[in-house]
This record gives sequence, C-alpha cells and structure tokens, in this order.
Amino acid sequence: MNNIMPHTIQEWHFHEKIDENILITKGKLLCRYIDGSGTEKSCYAAKNDIVRVHSSVHTFENDTDEITEFVVFRYVTDGTNKRELIKCDKTVVSR
Repeated sequence: MNNIMPHTIQEWHFHEKIDENILITKGKLLCRYIDGSGTEKSCYAAKNDIVRVHSSVHTFENDTDEITEFVVFRYVTDGTNKRELIKCDKTVVSR
C-alpha cells in the first residue's frame, strides 16, 4: 500500500521500461500529465479508479486534507503476447 499525504505533490517523472497502473483505495488524487502534443492535462482519480500512466510525463497531487492510499501495479513489457500463458497457468490440486 502506498500513500500520499495531504497537500503533497510528487515530482514530474516518466518511466522508460515499465507500465504503471494505480488503483486508488482511499481518497482522491489530481493526476497531471503531458499529452502527445506537449499540453498539460489533468483529471481526478478517486476511490476504485484505476489510472494507467503509459509512458507519459506525469505527476500526482493530493490537494485534499486526507491521506490518499493506492496500490501500484508495475509491469515490464517485452512485446511478447503472454495471453495463453496467463490463461493456462493453473494447476488443479486434489485435496
């Protein structure tokens, strides 16, 4: 579990090799990012929202008086389709 304290802003950053997805579990975040044309955009994400940052330059801000909690899922993509691996990776066990 990660959190951002009230009235806190992360530094602007981006990820070269990972794909990052954020699930908000408590509170809300102001998500700011630079789009493909270089324009700064923003939106709020609240409890149960998922934010996928792709390779964008981005930052998150908690502009509220409450702690925001979230889970970060990070993936290292290699361009290989792993759909069958994910679908078939289950071994049934008798008990």
